[in-house]
Amino acid sequence: MVPGGESVKHIPAIHVTGLLTSLLPVLALMTMLVLPASASAGARADADAAAPASDWQLITDRDNIQVFRRENDHSRMRSFRGVTVMPVEDFAAIGAQLNDYGFIASWMHMVSEITEIDRRTHQDRDIHVTTFLPWPVSNRDVMLHIKLLQSSDDHTVNVRYQAQEGVKPPVPGYVRMPEMTGHLRFEPLTAPDVRITFEVVVDPGGYIPAWLGNVILRDIPYFSLQRLGRMINQPAYQGMEDSPVLAPPGWRDASQSAARARSGQSAKNINYGGGRTR
Repeated sequence: MVPGGESVKHIPAIHVTGLLTSLLPVLALMTMLVLPASASAGARADADAAAPASDWQLITDRDNIQVFRRENDHSRMRSFRGVTVMPVEDFAAIGAQLNDYGFIASWMHMVSEITEIDRRTHQDRDIHVTTFLPWPVSNRDVMLHIKLLQSSDDHTVNVRYQAQEGVKPPVPGYVRMPEMTGHLRFEPLTAPDVRITFEVVVDPGGYIPAWLGNVILRDIPYFSLQRLGRMINQPAYQGMEDSPVLAPPGWRDASQSAARARSGQSAKNINYGGGRTR
């Protein structure tokens, strides 16, 4: 889930279960915002993503994760947005993580597998995403067109995805989601903090009870961002010099300095006997 007028540069794209209370996955990308590849669907998605803050209703605010939903004119469409700020020690490591489909599927709620179908360029790819949903809900799948962009001004990384038809025939045992579009945005603040926004507009296809749809709006972005927060600083991705994502100047040094400062402050608040200093 890049603002208008913002100058961007292209980067390589993503090498990109329990109760009914967690129905649809987020697709990392991906994570989701859903719309068909038609002009009218694209217009609906763009309007949703560009909606003013007043159009979004806060439904969850816990663990430093805020989840919002937005009403749609289309009765089957579901719109949600998850926002959080988390420390990212090595901003460039995001590039390596976005090139690891297994990593993305591991934190995206209810996503079982992500497979690359076609790659036209590093920035332009098609992927197939499958979900694992609890019985009796049928598993879903979707074909997504992925575009990756990074701002040359503030280094924000934007992963945009949209459902498309005709790339892969229907898969037995899965309900094809007819519409999905959205973006996953990593916006660097003051090191090491990064604001991550995950927006989705989706038509899950098939029959989904209204109450369950509301649960989806809350759980998908929340659990996805929660897991990402636990995984984003894994050592295996740190310090990779060939990352397709460029970090803001001095990011890693500033992040390490901030970590040392926090560690020092913690040491001042606790003495060696385990009691708090007076």
